[in-house]
Amino acid sequence: MVRVPAPDGKPAPAPPGQQSVYTIVPCEDPAVRETFLPGRRASVLLAVKGGPWQTVGCFGVVHPEVLGKGKFDLDFPCSAVELNLEPLL
Repeated sequence: MVRVPAPDGKPAPAPPGQQSVYTIVPCEDPAVRETFLPGRRASVLLAVKGGPWQTVGCFGVVHPEVLGKGKFDLDFPCSAVELNLEPLL
């Protein structure tokens, strides 16, 4: 698997002849906006066998309000990753 750079936060076309390629772009998904700190979150995009880009995960630094009192009671910063491996099978 080859990582394709994503200049300006937009994925470049998948190179021909590659089985699977991935790239990392800034996360704009509203579902995870409140989970991660602004500017500290990203999406993982995957193109399988020259197909279209699909989001297979996200990662970032978890927002303090998510970690805070009454929820996880964590006092220190932490990061989280979520990946959907099904497209790779």
